[in-house]
Amino acid sequence: MMPPLTGQEALQRLIETDEGSYYLGEMALVSNYSPLAQEDMLFYNTLFDENTACPIGIGNASPSNLQHGSNLSGKVLK
Repeated sequence: MMPPLTGQEALQRLIETDEGSYYLGEMALVSNYSPLAQEDMLFYNTLFDENTACPIGIGNASPSNLQHGSNLSGKVLK
C-alpha cells in the first residue's frame, strides 16, 4: 500500500493532468466573519461551501468572465 500523498504532492498530480491546469482559473477571498463562514459547517453544496472559505480554482478561467472574452483566441487567453 502506498503512503498517502502530501498536499503538495496531490496538487502537483492534479495540475499535471493537462496543460491548462497550470493556470489560475479563479480565486476568492472570503472573510471569516461572513454569515456562511460563521456557521462553521460543511453544507455539501458548492453554492454555499465556496462562500465559507477561500476557494482557488485551477485551470483556465472561462472566457465568458472577460469582457468580449468569447471573441478572444486561445493564444490571447493564455
